[in-house]
Amino acid sequence: MASTTEDLVLWEQRIKEITKSGMSVSEWCKKNEISKYVPAKLIIKDYVQYDCGLNYTNPYDSIYSATVPAPVFTYSFASPSIVSWAMYQKYMMSVHLYRQEKDFKRMGAELKRYMIANWIIRSSEYWLKPILMLIQVTKRLKELHVAFVSAI
Repeated sequence: MASTTEDLVLWEQRIKEITKSGMSVSEWCKKNEISKYVPAKLIIKDYVQYDCGLNYTNPYDSIYSATVPAPVFTYSFASPSIVSWAMYQKYMMSVHLYRQEKDFKRMGAELKRYMIANWIIRSSEYWLKPILMLIQVTKRLKELHVAFVSAI
Protein backbone atom coordinates (compact mmCIF):
# COMPACT_ATOMS: atom_id res chain seq x y z
CA MET A 1 0.00 0.00 0.00
CA ALA A 2 1.54 3.26 -1.16
CA SER A 3 1.48 6.33 1.07
CA THR A 4 -0.08 9.48 -0.24
CA THR A 5 0.95 13.00 0.64
CA GLU A 6 -2.17 13.33 2.78
CA ASP A 7 -1.07 10.31 4.82
CA LEU A 8 2.37 11.83 5.30
CA VAL A 9 0.86 15.12 6.47
CA LEU A 10 -1.40 13.27 8.91
CA TRP A 11 1.59 11.32 10.27
CA GLU A 12 3.60 14.52 10.69
CA GLN A 13 0.71 16.12 12.59
CA ARG A 14 0.34 13.04 14.78
CA ILE A 15 4.08 13.02 15.59
CA LYS A 16 3.95 16.74 16.48
CA GLU A 17 1.01 16.06 18.82
CA ILE A 18 2.88 13.23 20.48
CA THR A 19 6.07 15.23 21.01
CA LYS A 20 4.06 18.15 22.44
CA SER A 21 2.46 15.83 24.99
CA GLY A 22 5.90 14.89 26.32
CA MET A 23 5.83 11.34 24.97
CA SER A 24 8.71 10.36 22.76
CA VAL A 25 8.10 8.79 19.39
CA SER A 26 9.78 5.54 20.49
CA GLU A 27 7.36 5.27 23.43
CA TRP A 28 4.41 5.84 21.13
CA CYS A 29 5.47 3.37 18.45
CA LYS A 30 4.29 -0.16 18.88
CA LYS A 31 7.11 -2.58 19.51
CA ASN A 32 6.97 -5.96 17.89
CA GLU A 33 8.27 -8.81 19.98
CA ILE A 34 9.04 -12.05 18.25
CA SER A 35 9.53 -15.31 20.10
CA LYS A 36 11.83 -17.84 18.56
CA TYR A 37 11.89 -21.48 19.58
CA VAL A 38 15.19 -23.27 19.30
CA PRO A 39 14.74 -27.01 19.75
CA ALA A 40 16.86 -28.72 22.36
CA LYS A 41 20.30 -29.81 21.27
CA LEU A 42 22.29 -32.60 22.82
CA ILE A 43 26.04 -32.24 22.48
CA ILE A 44 28.23 -35.18 23.39
CA LYS A 45 31.82 -34.20 24.09
CA ASP A 46 34.66 -36.67 24.39
CA TYR A 47 37.48 -35.58 26.68
CA VAL A 48 40.64 -37.61 26.24
CA GLN A 49 43.65 -37.23 28.50
CA TYR A 50 46.75 -39.11 27.49
CA ASP A 51 49.42 -40.09 29.96
CA CYS A 52 52.79 -40.77 28.41
CA GLY A 53 54.08 -42.51 31.54
CA LEU A 54 57.47 -40.79 31.53
CA ASN A 55 59.02 -39.80 34.83
CA TYR A 56 61.49 -37.00 34.43
CA THR A 57 63.74 -36.06 37.32
CA ASN A 58 64.01 -32.47 36.15
CA PRO A 59 60.66 -30.64 36.69
CA TYR A 60 61.38 -28.35 33.72
CA ASP A 61 61.48 -31.33 31.37
CA SER A 62 58.09 -32.62 32.46
CA ILE A 63 55.16 -33.02 30.16
CA TYR A 64 52.04 -31.39 31.52
CA SER A 65 48.60 -32.42 30.38
CA ALA A 66 45.43 -30.38 30.52
CA THR A 67 42.95 -31.23 33.21
CA VAL A 68 39.75 -32.99 32.30
CA PRO A 69 36.55 -31.49 33.76
CA ALA A 70 35.45 -33.33 36.87
CA PRO A 71 32.33 -35.45 36.33
CA VAL A 72 29.17 -34.82 38.29
CA PHE A 73 29.27 -38.38 39.64
CA THR A 74 32.24 -40.70 39.80
CA TYR A 75 32.46 -42.99 36.76
CA SER A 76 29.55 -41.26 35.07
CA PHE A 77 29.30 -39.26 31.89
CA ALA A 78 26.50 -37.07 33.23
CA SER A 79 27.02 -33.33 32.99
CA PRO A 80 25.38 -30.78 35.29
CA SER A 81 23.23 -29.52 32.45
CA ILE A 82 21.81 -32.92 31.52
CA VAL A 83 21.06 -33.80 35.16
CA SER A 84 19.35 -30.46 35.75
CA TRP A 85 17.39 -30.87 32.51
CA ALA A 86 16.21 -34.35 33.55
CA MET A 87 15.15 -33.04 36.98
CA TYR A 88 13.37 -30.07 35.42
CA GLN A 89 11.52 -32.32 32.98
CA LYS A 90 10.61 -34.79 35.73
CA TYR A 91 9.41 -32.44 38.46
CA MET A 92 8.42 -29.20 36.72
CA MET A 93 7.02 -30.54 33.45
CA SER A 94 5.81 -33.93 34.80
CA VAL A 95 7.52 -35.85 32.00
CA HIS A 96 7.87 -39.52 32.84
CA LEU A 97 11.27 -41.16 32.57
CA TYR A 98 10.25 -43.41 29.71
CA ARG A 99 9.32 -40.31 27.70
CA GLN A 100 12.62 -38.67 28.58
CA GLU A 101 14.36 -41.86 27.47
CA LYS A 102 12.61 -41.65 24.09
CA ASP A 103 13.43 -37.95 23.80
CA PHE A 104 17.12 -38.52 24.49
CA LYS A 105 17.13 -41.41 22.01
CA ARG A 106 15.61 -39.12 19.39
CA MET A 107 18.43 -36.64 20.04
CA GLY A 108 21.06 -39.36 19.60
CA ALA A 109 21.90 -40.48 23.14
CA GLU A 110 21.08 -43.94 24.47
CA LEU A 111 20.17 -43.05 28.05
CA LYS A 112 18.19 -45.67 29.93
CA ARG A 113 15.50 -44.89 32.49
CA TYR A 114 17.44 -46.40 35.35
CA MET A 115 20.43 -44.15 34.53
CA ILE A 116 18.31 -41.00 34.56
CA ALA A 117 16.57 -42.12 37.77
CA ASN A 118 19.94 -42.83 39.38
CA TRP A 119 21.21 -39.38 38.40
CA ILE A 120 18.13 -37.71 39.89
CA ILE A 121 18.33 -39.71 43.14
CA ARG A 122 22.07 -39.23 43.62
CA SER A 123 22.01 -35.53 42.81
CA SER A 124 19.14 -35.06 45.26
CA GLU A 125 21.13 -36.84 47.95
CA TYR A 126 24.38 -34.99 47.23
CA TRP A 127 23.17 -31.44 46.68
CA LEU A 128 19.56 -31.01 47.75
CA LYS A 129 19.63 -32.97 51.00
CA PRO A 130 22.25 -30.67 52.64
CA ILE A 131 20.17 -27.64 51.67
CA LEU A 132 17.06 -29.25 53.16
CA MET A 133 18.97 -30.04 56.36
CA LEU A 134 20.15 -26.42 56.58
CA ILE A 135 16.57 -25.17 56.15
CA GLN A 136 15.36 -27.53 58.88
CA VAL A 137 18.14 -26.45 61.27
CA THR A 138 17.38 -22.79 60.61
CA LYS A 139 13.68 -23.38 61.22
CA ARG A 140 14.44 -25.24 64.47
CA LEU A 141 16.74 -22.42 65.63
CA LYS A 142 13.99 -19.87 64.99
CA GLU A 143 11.55 -21.98 67.02
CA LEU A 144 14.05 -22.20 69.88
CA HIS A 145 14.64 -18.48 69.70
CA VAL A 146 10.90 -17.76 69.89
CA ALA A 147 10.54 -20.19 72.81
CA PHE A 148 13.51 -18.60 74.60
CA VAL A 149 12.24 -15.04 74.09
CA SER A 150 8.71 -15.93 75.24
CA ALA A 151 10.10 -17.68 78.35
CA ILE A 152 11.83 -14.50 79.44
